[in-house]
Amino acid sequence: MRKFLGLCGGSHQGLLASTTLLLSMGSLVIGRAQCIPSIASVTPNIWNAGQTYNVSIAGSNFIPSGAPPDAACASNQTYIYTGTGLAITVGVGTVQVSNINVVSTTQITATVAVAASDPTESACIQVGTLFLLGGPMQPAADTAASSSCVPLGSFYAVATAQIVGGLSATITDASNIMNGIVTVDLSAPTGTVGDLNLVVNGSDSTGQELSQVLFNALAPGSQDLNLTFDTVLPGIYTVANGDWNPVVPPSSSPQQVTIPDYTLQPWTYFRRVRFSQYNTPDENATRAAACTGHQANAWIVTAVATTNAQGRTRYKCSFDPITLNSEFIQQTWINGTGLSRQYGLLQNAAAVHLGDLQRCRGQYPPGAVGNNGADYDGNAFVQTTSVVPSCTGMQLEDGSAAMPVDKFTMNPTNLSRVIPLKCGFQLNLDAGGYQTAYSRTIVDKCPKCSDPDSWGSADGHVDSYTTDSACRRDFFKDLGNRNFFYTSNVTN
Repeated sequence: MRKFLGLCGGSHQGLLASTTLLLSMGSLVIGRAQCIPSIASVTPNIWNAGQTYNVSIAGSNFIPSGAPPDAACASNQTYIYTGTGLAITVGVGTVQVSNINVVSTTQITATVAVAASDPTESACIQVGTLFLLGGPMQPAADTAASSSCVPLGSFYAVATAQIVGGLSATITDASNIMNGIVTVDLSAPTGTVGDLNLVVNGSDSTGQELSQVLFNALAPGSQDLNLTFDTVLPGIYTVANGDWNPVVPPSSSPQQVTIPDYTLQPWTYFRRVRFSQYNTPDENATRAAACTGHQANAWIVTAVATTNAQGRTRYKCSFDPITLNSEFIQQTWINGTGLSRQYGLLQNAAAVHLGDLQRCRGQYPPGAVGNNGADYDGNAFVQTTSVVPSCTGMQLEDGSAAMPVDKFTMNPTNLSRVIPLKCGFQLNLDAGGYQTAYSRTIVDKCPKCSDPDSWGSADGHVDSYTTDSACRRDFFKDLGNRNFFYTSNVTN
């Protein structure tokens, strides 16, 4: 067992353990009432295990060490005057006290460090003014700790502080954060509840990003926290932390427990993403899926490459006029490929760099439009034998999707202002139910998706492929008949 006795005003440090401190003082002078200190308050008076506090004790009749004798406090000036002393005792744990200082007759300050292993218990704080006859104070032999906080002597005042043991809050699992689930473990005495503030730290295309989610009245134990999807801003998050603020009975004041940093995968979160649907339209579709347009002019483009003496490649483009259904023309141009009634599979000419601002620049005849997606209404196509997406070596199938790209350069643009997508990226779609509703793999490009006017109430836009061959423009609704999905990137 260890004991601590500090003379205020000095530089004493010591350890206080499960012992009550008694003082062997020789002849103790029973002085006047003015000598007896009193304690009005201890701030703070709730101490968490494992934490260090700057404690202030307010009261009266505190006497700094070395102060001149006061006739009001000593009946005989021959007695040795020692000033005001401080002692703190606990029943089981260990408390380290340092930097003890009697600031004035009404204030004492000290630094109190509570061991991380301390249980929940009371700490007894004792302040006393001592007078000795002949020689310095000596500590007495160890004695068993008292179950109550009683003065060590006639010149002592007492107060208590509450030690709260076993408080901790940690993140234990974030493997399903794409579906908004983070698991935490909270440790505290039974009956404890408190609000928890979870913070995710990261960045977006403009710089640092930080999002906070508040959870109310959480009790101890392991808990799956469901993030509020709309509260978390789009970004790439790499670290999660925060704080828990439990109220431990019998106290009514919350304590702050820091949640240590937890390293994320990282989590690339696009938040609300609209998933429209596109297909390979069939001009022969019937009934509700049939084209509703009229016959209109279109062109089939062919190009022959030649190399001049300087080694530069030029393209000689030719245009064959054809007639197609106007709705089929529009849908095939927007979607990239369509199956025509007479000419087989046709592909958007701009998608293979034969648009009127690309290799065939200046060669388009009047009425032919291949404007590389500027107005999404071209009518120039090339014949092809298979439906091939923009991403080399990948296939269009249910579960495929097209990423937003610049309508002129066809280069990927930022989704939800976070990062550009890449071929092969896998996206996790959550409808808000904290589970995967769909998964989509990026294999294609969508110029229209980069236009904010197409986003609706979402933060970004991706086009989801379906194998349904309808020709009618409004035959397809957005995926899941939803305005958006909460979307994360599975591939990092």
